[in-house]
Amino acid sequence: MRYLIFLFPLFAICQSNSQSAGGFRFYDSNRSNITLYQTIGSRFYHKKYLTSLINGKKVEVRFDAFKDVMYIRFNDNYSEYLLPSKNNVSILLGGKEPWLAYDNKWYRLLFRDKKKSYLFKPIVEYSKPRMANSGYSVNKAAEFKLKKRFFVLEAGTLKKVSKKELKKIGIIKMINSL
Repeated sequence: MRYLIFLFPLFAICQSNSQSAGGFRFYDSNRSNITLYQTIGSRFYHKKYLTSLINGKKVEVRFDAFKDVMYIRFNDNYSEYLLPSKNNVSILLGGKEPWLAYDNKWYRLLFRDKKKSYLFKPIVEYSKPRMANSGYSVNKAAEFKLKKRFFVLEAGTLKKVSKKELKKIGIIKMINSL
């Protein structure tokens, strides 16, 4: 009987130590950060990498609208990002999307008029997750939201385009296809 009383606390101590060491696959949700997996939307403008030619090499490029950089993937294990440091640097993505660097930002070139260039700037904003205010509401997950801005580049100055001018030129039809 003495041995049984001595062994029972020993078994209890062993069980509590194995749980903290991960023996039972104990999951502490307060210490883990899984907000990236619960985020709605994407920080990238393109869903997948598009092929492009840079210095005669075939590479895959993807635009990160949250950080305003182009990610260049040379192969599966190696990738870099390209910052728009110089004006008038252009990249043709997927053989059909011209992107132009102006004023340290990337813009998609929609079309050129006689003296004007119409540009599209995708901007992704991050909204933080919110906890429910009461038991009747639901938690809101973190979200990346894509906003579309349109600009005109004329004589070296960049101006925001009004909606009236967009309708007049016919860019509204182009907006829906983007």
